[in-house]
Amino acid sequence: MTAYRAFKACKSSGIKLAADGNNLRWSAPTAKAMTPPLKAEMVRVKPELLAVLSGDYAEAGKQLVLRETQPGEQRRALVEMFDKRVAVGMTEGRLNYGSGCKVAYIAIAKEIERINVEAMAGIRDNPYKALTSFGLNAILR
Repeated sequence: MTAYRAFKACKSSGIKLAADGNNLRWSAPTAKAMTPPLKAEMVRVKPELLAVLSGDYAEAGKQLVLRETQPGEQRRALVEMFDKRVAVGMTEGRLNYGSGCKVAYIAIAKEIERINVEAMAGIRDNPYKALTSFGLNAILR
């Protein structure tokens, strides 16, 4: 799960999140709203989630890529994807850097979620292989 997905899960459960320095704070409408699996995921994605909550999508993207990949080709492909998406947003979409990073972060988070689902389903043996060829261009637009 990415912080993007964790944030959406919390929102749909009525859980409000806030960054308090390096701490993550939440308030839930009921004690059962914050389930143990959701809490465990929030702890796992905490650095990324804190960055999203503070609006630092460049840092959120960095945390996401570092957590989801090993050093090497996969990581380089995701960093390249993020950078190109920011550039496209700034040139064609006339976005500022922060907004471009937000669009790039959301795109890369969705792509990672899709790849992870395919890997869990056994559809893909090397889930990030597509990012190094045709998959990279598909996510840019």
